[in-house]
Amino acid sequence: GRLVPPKGYDLAISSAKILKDRGHLFVWHIVGGGELHDKLKELIKELSLQDYVILEGEKLNPYPYIAAANIYVQTSKFEGFGITIGEAKILGKAILSTNFPVVYEQITDGRNGIVVEMTPKAIADGIESLIKNPELMRNLIDAVSEERNTTAETESKKVISLIED
Repeated sequence: GRLVPPKGYDLAISSAKILKDRGHLFVWHIVGGGELHDKLKELIKELSLQDYVILEGEKLNPYPYIAAANIYVQTSKFEGFGITIGEAKILGKAILSTNFPVVYEQITDGRNGIVVEMTPKAIADGIESLIKNPELMRNLIDAVSEERNTTAETESKKVISLIED
């Protein structure tokens, strides 16, 4: 993602601090570049999160990072659509997102993802609930996997039909 204010990376880093303070061991990879890179790097250092939050920089192919993740976290304060949520679905990930208006076009809270308020504590609490409840995480993954399969089949047929017409 772009490292810009609407993406909420400050919320992500602050929630990582809460999770670290609660004793969780994790590595949060942030893929992307942008105007906030240096500021976020300073925040990571200030909160002693160098071993927990890694700014990966821009990558031509971000999908290996999403594929390797246990949880995909979207901390946006605003999105026009949130294409990376769709990408996380395609890769069969448990998804946690902040509560921005259009997130509900892609996520049904508790069914195919978790939607939390835009605060570091709410994000940390949501991630912690997934860590502590493997059955919930499995249910979310199963839901996006089923959704992905049926959506890919039906939507690809629609696109092919439009092309042929």
